Amino acid sequence: MREFFSGLFTPDPGVVDGLLALAVLYALVVGPGRKILAPDEPFEKKRAIYFGIGFLILVGAVATPIDHIGETYLFSVHMLQHVILMAVLPPFLIHGTPVWLSDFLFRTEGLGKVLRFFVHPVVACISFNAALIIWHVPAFYELALRDSFVHLLEHVSFVVVSIFMYWPLLGRRSDVEPMHNGLKILYILAVGLAQLPLFGVITFSPSVLYPAYEKAPRYIEGLTAHGDQVLGGVIMKLVAVIYMMAGFVVYFYRWYRTEQERA
Repeated sequence: MREFFSGLFTPDPGVVDGLLALAVLYALVVGPGRKILAPDEPFEKKRAIYFGIGFLILVGAVATPIDHIGETYLFSVHMLQHVILMAVLPPFLIHGTPVWLSDFLFRTEGLGKVLRFFVHPVVACISFNAALIIWHVPAFYELALRDSFVHLLEHVSFVVVSIFMYWPLLGRRSDVEPMHNGLKILYILAVGLAQLPLFGVITFSPSVLYPAYEKAPRYIEGLTAHGDQVLGGVIMKLVAVIYMMAGFVVYFYRWYRTEQERA
């Protein structure tokens, strides 16, 4: 029992180091770095608040019992963790990025070219769903559960490709016009539909796909390994549907308002 609770509340030291490094890096960039990169730009408290909320979400996903339970006992909790990293976290990180910082990153030689390639809507949609599918292939998924470095790599890749996926919708640059609201609706539809094969395999598979959870102690009495897998698939798709419908409503309304103003 002591080992159980110790595992619950003891985050990986590498994760803690990474979180601290991220917080310090952001503080340095928007603080002293802003005076060098964009001396005429004011400090935006709103952006810092967005980043702070995103940082707390990240801590909740990777440095709380969610991580230990998902990695050791329940596939559904692990899927909840992935949903937090891929759906909930990225919008806050994007809104926490000042426009002057976006401009600097995208104009930097080399890095800017890479960023422009990956935030292209077609590339962003493909890379997001490719990462989602590849990491849920049983062989790679099990490897991530066994190796802490691979697990960290998995989570970092999830966050990165999710930021790329959200950028065409939420990203802001002073030299680029936002994507048309009608195209945003089609983009959301494409991203959501591409997830259907993975959702179908996980949810409707007649057998347990991941042996680690089949062998794990039953964390919740009465919840079988297969039932846990089905629940994980439902969590994944339910959140995707909620975000898709919210996106449809928001961007269709903005599209309507734009046309009304033009008329």
